[in-house]
Amino acid sequence: MNKRLRLFFSTEPVFDSKSGVELHKGIRLLTVVQFLTMKGWSEPELAIVDTGAPVSLIPYRIWRKCTSEVIGGAELRGVIPREECVMSVKVASVGLRLVEPEYTTEKIEAKAYLAPTDNVPLMIGFEDLLSEFNVFFSYRTQNAFIEEIR
Repeated sequence: MNKRLRLFFSTEPVFDSKSGVELHKGIRLLTVVQFLTMKGWSEPELAIVDTGAPVSLIPYRIWRKCTSEVIGGAELRGVIPREECVMSVKVASVGLRLVEPEYTTEKIEAKAYLAPTDNVPLMIGFEDLLSEFNVFFSYRTQNAFIEEIR
């Protein structure tokens, strides 16, 4: 039997900055993750499961304690294509696992952008998740999980 780990949704309204009128719902798919450190596994951290990100993004306060192997550098660009919005990041391989009360995954070696700041959210990208797990989410039914396929 394949093992499933539940994911969950966070919904927060997004308001117009001038009128205060609600524009839309800000929906996030979330999980809990731990990182491998020199002292074992880190404390659990809440992370966004980013279906549009190829690799994970880890804030400085988290990755500085992690064991990691830097494999290069990159420029992280967002939706605004201006030069002042570019962030230089390290690209590394990190050990992580997804956790919930009923099930914890085995260690996953994941590629990640290591941010030089804490002003970024912790995001789990899809490159290393899709090769190890089936991912299912339905906001309408409030059902979301990953299923290990190893």
